Amino acid sequence: MRITILVCFILIVSSSLFSQIFNSEISSVDSKTSVDSISESIDYQLKNYPSSQLRDVYKNFMQDFFGPGHIIGDTAASGRYLRKELEENTPFEGPLFEKTGYKGNFYRVNLSLIKDGVIPYEIFFESFVKSVQGIVPPEGTAWIKTWNKIDSLIQSKGVRFIDEDKDRKELNEQFTKGNYIAHHSKRFNDSVHFHYRIISKEIFEDIIFPYIKEKKDK
Repeated sequence: MRITILVCFILIVSSSLFSQIFNSEISSVDSKTSVDSISESIDYQLKNYPSSQLRDVYKNFMQDFFGPGHIIGDTAASGRYLRKELEENTPFEGPLFEKTGYKGNFYRVNLSLIKDGVIPYEIFFESFVKSVQGIVPPEGTAWIKTWNKIDSLIQSKGVRFIDEDKDRKELNEQFTKGNYIAHHSKRFNDSVHFHYRIISKEIFEDIIFPYIKEKKDK
């Protein structure tokens, strides 16, 4: 009898702990601090990238949770694509770096830093690849709930985007297939020549930023 009660107690506690972990990201969105941070992130996107569509705003928040893992399935191929992008594209506009989403787990780092010789290619690419390590993306259902809360805040702010309904429909269709990755809209890419890679906050601050600071201090 005692064993049965103990087992039941363990199951209840385990279930409770799992529920807390599972919903940690969701509950965090409900805090005033998080809501304010999300709102600031939306405002930043609208101010700095007025050509954004809903999918571009989504991508910013998605990158904050999922990082660059979806584009480094093949390291060699990723390296070839990066070199090709450096060779074929000009100009390299946009900020040298900026935080993703509202948590700032990652940075978008401008490829101009390689092009202008601020950061050696090998250091940049190694930092990019290492940024995949240790990523624990949210479970699908949890992420959808998080995004829906973000999207609700967008709508409550009275923000409207070109092709908004189309983007929202396509994103929801992706979700049903377990696909949470989105690409920038053509409108965004055509007007914003921001070529970047996603690098984790820790690696950016420890490895990449010192190169930028050294260049700035000269």
